[in-house]
Amino acid sequence: VAPRVRVVGMQTERTTALHDSLAAGELRSVPVLPTLCEGLSGDIDQRAFELARRVVDEVVLVSEDAVRRAVRALYVEEGIVAEASAAVAAAALLEGAVPGLRGPVAVVVSGGNIDAAVLAAILSEQNNRTA
Repeated sequence: VAPRVRVVGMQTERTTALHDSLAAGELRSVPVLPTLCEGLSGDIDQRAFELARRVVDEVVLVSEDAVRRAVRALYVEEGIVAEASAAVAAAALLEGAVPGLRGPVAVVVSGGNIDAAVLAAILSEQNNRTA
């Protein structure tokens, strides 16, 4: 629709199915590792792979700690309750993981299904936690 728009996918270092599949040029199965981003965990299917091959320019990876910091920042700074899978894009931007950004940037934060205890734990953490 808009060929000049750059589409960047984001995943964590523990949820790499799309990243690995696009890099290999074919579907790749990945281990299911413990992650805050349950919605990104596991493999992708052929339909998602084909769509991503057509529209995604690249996929960047961020740490689980970066996602925790993004969940916290979205809540504290913007009043947005975001589940971890929805905060991955914000994490990538906040961590500077997307090189070459120019012009307007849009981030889709599409889920707020976070366990209250998990959110409370993230909000009580120090800002300087490292990966």
